[in-house]
Parts: sequence; C-alpha cells; structure tokens
Amino acid sequence: MKFYPLEHLCKILDKYGISYKKRERCYKCSDVLFQAIPGITIKEEIITFAQNAKFNATEKIPEEAWMHPGMHCPNCGFTIFHSYKID
Repeated sequence: MKFYPLEHLCKILDKYGISYKKRERCYKCSDVLFQAIPGITIKEEIITFAQNAKFNATEKIPEEAWMHPGMHCPNCGFTIFHSYKID
C-alpha cells in the first residue's frame, strides 16, 4: 500500500464521488491543525508553528526544525500521525 499526502487522497475521493470529511480542527480543543508534510512543509513553517504553539514541546521543535508527518494542534499538542512511502 502506498501512502499519499492528504490533498492527493481527497482528490481521488472527489474523482469517484466518495464523500468524506476533511479534518481541519483538533478533536480535543477545536483549534485549527497544522499539517507537516515531507517535501512540502518547509523548516520556516515548522519554526513559526513551534514559536506560536502553546503546548510544552515547543522549545525542542525550533532547534531541530523537524516534526513527525501529520496534523498537529498548536494549542494542546494533539497529533494525528501520517506515514508516507516515497518511491
């Protein structure tokens, strides 16, 4: 099985008329989620997210400028992890 970025999956579902609900807000606090996508999300975006985030792991992220692929809540730190296979 291949894993694709969320936008690509949504296009496939749209093409075949399959309904879905794209998760844009946190399950826990309803804040808007930040998407970390390999090859698309740049270091500056990750650093900006970390500087504006309110959860306690923010001091580590700017140093590394890396986040696990997925959707991250800047308010409570809740994460929906994604896996991507690159050919």
